[in-house]
Amino acid sequence: GKEEGFGIDVNRLEQVYKLILKCGIANQDIIPVFHTATNTLIRDLDNNSNLLTSPESIQVLLAVFQNPLLSQSKMAYTMNPKICKVVMNCISFSHKLLIKWWSEYPASILGGRIVRPIQDYVSTTLERECGHVSPSLVCTLNVLALLEESNQRSNLLPIEEFYNNLISEKMDVLQHYIVWRQNVSTGGRGFSFCNFPFLLNNEAKSNLLQTEARLTMHEMVQKSRMEQMFGGIFRLGDGGGAVAPSRKPEGGNGGNSDAASCSAPSPENCGVESHHPDACIIRIRRSRLIQDALAEIARQNHHDLHKPLKVTFIGEEGVDAGGVKKEFFQLLCETVMQPDYDLFVYQEESRTYWFNGQSLESEADFMLIGLVIGLAIYNSVILDVHFPLCLYKKLLGQNVGMKDLEVMQPEIARSLKKLLEWKGPGSVSDVFCFDFTIDQGSTFGEVKTFELKPGGASIPVTEENRHEYVDLYVDFLLNESIRTQFNAFKRGFLLLADGPVLRLFRPQELEVLVCGTPHLDFKALEGNAKYEGNYQADSKVVQWLWTVVNEMSLEDKRKFLKFFTGSDRAPIGGLGRLTTIVQRAGPDSDRLPTAHTCFNTLLLPEYGSRGKLRTLLHTAIQNAAGFGLE
Repeated sequence: GKEEGFGIDVNRLEQVYKLILKCGIANQDIIPVFHTATNTLIRDLDNNSNLLTSPESIQVLLAVFQNPLLSQSKMAYTMNPKICKVVMNCISFSHKLLIKWWSEYPASILGGRIVRPIQDYVSTTLERECGHVSPSLVCTLNVLALLEESNQRSNLLPIEEFYNNLISEKMDVLQHYIVWRQNVSTGGRGFSFCNFPFLLNNEAKSNLLQTEARLTMHEMVQKSRMEQMFGGIFRLGDGGGAVAPSRKPEGGNGGNSDAASCSAPSPENCGVESHHPDACIIRIRRSRLIQDALAEIARQNHHDLHKPLKVTFIGEEGVDAGGVKKEFFQLLCETVMQPDYDLFVYQEESRTYWFNGQSLESEADFMLIGLVIGLAIYNSVILDVHFPLCLYKKLLGQNVGMKDLEVMQPEIARSLKKLLEWKGPGSVSDVFCFDFTIDQGSTFGEVKTFELKPGGASIPVTEENRHEYVDLYVDFLLNESIRTQFNAFKRGFLLLADGPVLRLFRPQELEVLVCGTPHLDFKALEGNAKYEGNYQADSKVVQWLWTVVNEMSLEDKRKFLKFFTGSDRAPIGGLGRLTTIVQRAGPDSDRLPTAHTCFNTLLLPEYGSRGKLRTLLHTAIQNAAGFGLE
């Protein structure tokens, strides 16, 4: 932060601090003097915090926070709360400057000298004080919030740097969430770690979301049972009616077609009840996957959607204890992203899908797709969908801009930046020949031209207005061109996913909540596996199994994981968080391994050789589909 002559050279300061520590090794009198000088400076700042109103005076705080003594637990215990108190006693202008300067720091210094030492202080203090949160600790957390805000601007550090594992794993996060909810509804001022959501890791937030969902499900089931038992005496109300206009489940080949589902009766005539007090019932044919799925979801009212989801593939034997709905969501997401459905377009550079702004499909279809994503979150199902991060930013109400376009469509972003940086030879209007319009392909291959502002076709892009042109261009791609489709999608998503706990999530965390963790640690999966039917971790067949799995390609490992658990993605926290079972399924035979994906259970015969296990397991994972007899 050295703009306008203010701020300090933090790299040079770091060299000075290291030199002092090095001298302290040779002369042990130096460190006590350094400690005393630091304490004196902090005391003087505390006594004169009202004078910290100019950039020249505020930059002293940067030097103090970078002081290596604050990385020493014993010294930090007394120094840290004092300097944090100084910061929080400063005027808001000081906070804005600190946020700006910290956002320009080298990542190694910001993380190693400031963020991690403060995190260590927070954890050490909570342990020493048995979880009691003192005013000085709250002060420290408020400074950490300023650091986190600065990191949001620069993305210098991964968001995991701000997680506090002690708070996420050892504190009663649920009780803090209850206090936070009460504060929001009553205007209370009780302390809650949820006021500092960056401290809570993905798993802690996911647990809160799942707890809230389970409570809502239980409440809706109990009310439905009471209504069924007492009829008009106890009514849930009309639930707001169906969530979307009635749809006819007909036409088109909507997905994986097979003999059973082609001859299967329609949902209305399949013999499965359309409503149940204990569940939200979805009945679908594989040959009409999209049509049946959207029609079945559209007919539900709000109360039914808040019950546990139960999916039936018509004509198949699977009972949905979790595995069937995993497959349902998997197939639905794979199918709806296909170009034939005209809902999304594939972006080759980022390998993500974005809304088709020229789609001829109705708003109701986009609303239902958003509802599908929310329904999956509500029922704790991980989806294999590939949206850019800016989608999750928009769902959380955050602004998106050039940085998001750089990730989503890097070639276009590079071209726009080249326009902004052009200095000749030649003028911008002569070299680029742009006006305030944008061309986009339509569903039928036609190119349509849109004006970025009224009369844009007759306004050339020049040196003077090129920044306006780029801002409008980016806004058109990320917002204006897909406004109708996105707003419908968001409306559907928030029907189920709009609980207060969603406010605690950052976009990256919401993405992991929807898609799971892309990194697959099969050693962690093996380490957490349980064994039944006389199998043990040291059984020969079990050892062969994990050897064969670890020798697989990444693609086959994903297929194995999907065969075993119903999803090829890891849950929040990684594969080590999955509870899996490998169960003996009889003596050596030519039977293929099978799986109960509802319970993450692999049924494995006691094969006579590793080669036989490899061959039959490979056959099983390559041909796994459906829950019926094909």
